[in-house]
Amino acid sequence: MKNYFKNISPYIIVIAILVVIIILMKECKRCPTCPEPTTTVIHTRDTVWDTIRLTSVVYKPLPKETIWIEVPADIDTNEILKRYYAKLYYEDILKDDTSAYIFIKDTLTQNSIYTREWEFINRRPTIINTTTTINQYDTCKDCKRFNMGFGGFLGGNSGTFQAGVSIMLQTNKKSAYTVSYDVINKTGNIGIYWTIK
Repeated sequence: MKNYFKNISPYIIVIAILVVIIILMKECKRCPTCPEPTTTVIHTRDTVWDTIRLTSVVYKPLPKETIWIEVPADIDTNEILKRYYAKLYYEDILKDDTSAYIFIKDTLTQNSIYTREWEFINRRPTIINTTTTINQYDTCKDCKRFNMGFGGFLGGNSGTFQAGVSIMLQTNKKSAYTVSYDVINKTGNIGIYWTIK
């Protein structure tokens, strides 16, 4: 191991140390912290009116009490029978305001209620309150880590042959630095690359 370091030129070691110092000086020292989310609260109120008409048919109720009255002597029997078998329709609005609409319709015949029908509309508004909370997170651009790669190279010309290993370091600023060592010729190279576009 000691013989290996003796074969490396001290200039290469100094240059490699300077390159590492330059890299560390150009890169960011810490990653920025992500800011707190921005909270937006939206309150909405909707007013809805019920438009459904409720109807129901109630069949004739039974009489609670019967009070008999003395029949007069002078009576038109045909007229009484005519009105007895006739159907009388009664309509009455019990309530018609902003709160409700109540309508009753009765049919009378033969001295009693034949049918009864009612309608109801609820006019009281229904208020629907909705609260929406939106948390918006700003993008946090953290510093990316270094990317390091290992490889090798082959080259040469008619007189010499080159072969060795190479290390490449790519930083978060998209610049690259390479260190190569030729194991045959015992020489080293340093490369620096910057991204133009």
